[in-house]
Amino acid sequence: MSEQFIRTTPPEKDSKYWNKHVETMPIQELRKIQEKKMREMLVYVYENSAFYKRKFRRLGLKPDDIKTLEDFFKKVPFSDKDEVRIEAEKSKDPFAGTLCLPKEKIHILNPTTGTTGTPTIIASTYGDVTGYGSEQNARTLWMMGVRPGHLFHYCAPRWHNMVQFHEYALQKIGVTTIKTDIVPAEADRIISLAKLLKPDGAHLGIGLALTLEEKLKGEKLPYKYISVAGDVLVPSLRRKMSDVFGGEVYNYTGLADIHWYACECDFHNGIHTFEDLYISEVIDPETGEQVEDGERGELVLTNLWAKGQPHLRWRTGDIVTINREPCDCGRTHPRIYYLGRKAFAVKVFEKEIFPSEVEDAIREENETETAIFQFIRYASKMDTLKIRVAPIPERVKDKNELKNRLEKKISSLLKTPVEVEIVKPEEIEWATWKPIRILDLTKKT
Repeated sequence: MSEQFIRTTPPEKDSKYWNKHVETMPIQELRKIQEKKMREMLVYVYENSAFYKRKFRRLGLKPDDIKTLEDFFKKVPFSDKDEVRIEAEKSKDPFAGTLCLPKEKIHILNPTTGTTGTPTIIASTYGDVTGYGSEQNARTLWMMGVRPGHLFHYCAPRWHNMVQFHEYALQKIGVTTIKTDIVPAEADRIISLAKLLKPDGAHLGIGLALTLEEKLKGEKLPYKYISVAGDVLVPSLRRKMSDVFGGEVYNYTGLADIHWYACECDFHNGIHTFEDLYISEVIDPETGEQVEDGERGELVLTNLWAKGQPHLRWRTGDIVTINREPCDCGRTHPRIYYLGRKAFAVKVFEKEIFPSEVEDAIREENETETAIFQFIRYASKMDTLKIRVAPIPERVKDKNELKNRLEKKISSLLKTPVEVEIVKPEEIEWATWKPIRILDLTKKT
């Protein structure tokens, strides 16, 4: 693999980029690389993935039928996690035919979080981890200020697909890591380690970050930079995290199914994805047609490098907008702006509303700055946005007054009827490190 596309040693410490050649590449050159890699990947999955070969044969489609990106968008069908789950159940193959290599050639298997359904199994080869998988993470880590010789407090769930790519990238950069879990129960140990060892930066989950803030009671940890993962990082949360930790806060995100991981740069104007490694599309979730840049739609990704279990035109279920203009940081690759998972949105009078659209309004109130809340989906057609909110108990003087204040504020913001239910924090269920944002009563019997 060419040094142009994968760095095995770090650049000079004062370099803005891990891999300047690729990260600042002209758009037209990137398109040529994408097109070449796309054609190679089509042949690879057709020859090696039973799942994709079946899909192609049902359509009478062969790799040779696809010459350009335009052909790719018109002819290659979408795939998604539900389709893989159904096929796995039907075939009794936990991988649903998506593996492109025998299991003995797979380096590691990881389950997904199962946030939106039954966990699926993700396969990576050693080359996937040490090659482009760690390359993309080295680019994101370098982007947020990680440098050779730094001490990095890495708080992550050991079972997650992200960890293997992240850790190998940290090794390539030349970083010493402190490793702890991401669960809030680790908070006391994380605080004591941070005070003792004084790491330069950290990777945290949002739930963990909020637990640390509560335990610190105004005291700061020594981090200069922090990547925060697990949810949409709204402006009020970024400000809060920066106040708590005293360092620069970066939104880090990823999708384990397709090995896609991305982060903000210093300008905090969208999450950088790398188009030499992925094809990024934004589509209308109902029609499947591509939307204009800047319009809301579902993120669709195609992996251009994995050998173990690559996916084509993978519907992520995430609603985003995309900006393909070069960033002020000099990177020419697109930036993604998250609204949230489509599964976590509710429709009120045909208006789709995401938790991220009300989170700032909730966090701005003293009693609810931890933003522990849930939307309630109570019917297929709703005329009121219903929200369960768990305030900080000791700060609440009058529950009814808080309820009325939040209803008025959110209703004015969204131009939608709002009903708030005040609950105890323990009444809202968490998914490992973040609150479950939807209480779906339509699925209860």
